[in-house]
Amino acid sequence: MKFEKLNSLPPKLVSQGSRKASARWQILAFVCIWILVFLRQNSKANKTATYTIGEQQLKGIEIFLKPETSTRHNFGVLFERVLHDAQKKKGNFLEIGGGSGSFFDHNMATFGHMIQNYVIIEPYSLISETKERLPAFAEKVYKWRNNSSSPTSVTVHDEFSTNLELIKSFPDEYFDFVYIDGDHSYKGAKSDLINYFRKVRSGGVIAGHDYCCNRKEYESTIHAPWCGKYIYPVSTSKREKHGKDKVAFCGIFLGAEEFAKENNFYWLYTLEGRGEGNAAGDNNPSYFTIKL
Repeated sequence: MKFEKLNSLPPKLVSQGSRKASARWQILAFVCIWILVFLRQNSKANKTATYTIGEQQLKGIEIFLKPETSTRHNFGVLFERVLHDAQKKKGNFLEIGGGSGSFFDHNMATFGHMIQNYVIIEPYSLISETKERLPAFAEKVYKWRNNSSSPTSVTVHDEFSTNLELIKSFPDEYFDFVYIDGDHSYKGAKSDLINYFRKVRSGGVIAGHDYCCNRKEYESTIHAPWCGKYIYPVSTSKREKHGKDKVAFCGIFLGAEEFAKENNFYWLYTLEGRGEGNAAGDNNPSYFTIKL
């Protein structure tokens, strides 16, 4: 009987068998611990690409699939994602059309620590009677330039985005993110895409504001989002505008669509609150894509 043979083994052999079994269990335990440590480290690495919105953590592009988080104010998520994928800690951001400086101010406050160089092209001083920058914009630029805790270099070009010398001054594939909010005509919007698309590196983001049409254009233009109605005080400071259709810039939509078709890609766009029961949204959508 095998059982009898086992009982008849010399004590020395039985002791050796026990030690071998013990060694196998030790090796197995070591392997399990190593796997747990690896999975924990990998989980931490994945979390570096997350961006906290309230109590919820979302990664990368999926945040723009939900009406409540699909907004240009969350482009910091996208910026962090493309930097992470390129194994970069900081990147370069170009904003065409600084306006009042509110978008710039928001970006600096929320993800400025990830921006090495923030470049703004704003021609307001060239067309204003005072020949000076819009006071609200100038104030925000001054604030961040003189913020000792901010590591970001802020550069403003008081020039039109179509200036050839200015365009040439930026190396191709220099920017990690380009946001277009300048000339709102069809010609101007498409011109900015033609001139600055090559300035975005592969894997970077190009985006733009006011990607929508008014109600009449929206109903006759395929795939065009509706700009919606004014909501006081969210999208207008004038109470009498509340409930009226917003001023739309369908030329931006048409120019962007044409450019995408010519270059064989599709745009995604932010919902800005558009969802079930809310076709108007809280802001005009922004189009965006990751350059391949």
